[in-house]
Amino acid sequence: MKKNSLVFCLAILLVFPFSLPCFGAVLNVRALIDGRSQLKIQGNNVWWHHIEHAAPGRHSGADEPTYLNSIAWWPWPDPAPEDYSSCNCDSLTYTHLSPALATDGIAIQKSEITARNPVSIIQQPSGANSYTAIIEFNDYQGGSAWYEINITYSGVAPASIPTMNEWGIIIFSLLLAGSAIWMIRRRQVS
Repeated sequence: MKKNSLVFCLAILLVFPFSLPCFGAVLNVRALIDGRSQLKIQGNNVWWHHIEHAAPGRHSGADEPTYLNSIAWWPWPDPAPEDYSSCNCDSLTYTHLSPALATDGIAIQKSEITARNPVSIIQQPSGANSYTAIIEFNDYQGGSAWYEINITYSGVAPASIPTMNEWGIIIFSLLLAGSAIWMIRRRQVS
């Protein structure tokens, strides 16, 4: 019995500090781009703001979805007014981004997988812009091209989970170790 208690306490001390959740998230975006469009992310909402030429997925009469983490999303309603050419308008909103973009003001990052022209982060999420990130795609060459990027961001936990900071973990570990030593010595005396 004594050995089992000691092994259990040591296992908790070794495993507990490494079992804390991490809320970093990656959003993979793949879209057919012609001209200039901005992808906006706020909380669990994602939408396009289209500026010039054909809207994402709509070049030359196409009706291609935008893929968000391999989920097909059709951002433009039907019937389409041609290709939403230079409409300076917003698309429908995708409302299921999970985890949602956090409201902690931590900067997002992007990495291009496939891009004919550079993709730019033109707005980082902050309190001043209601924690809205804006990524601009600008395919200024003739025709359209498929773009694929990864956006790394700080996500919101899906549920409220109480956590300890590193000092809380250290104090808890010391208390647990002290209790285990006290129990072992107490049993050896009796």
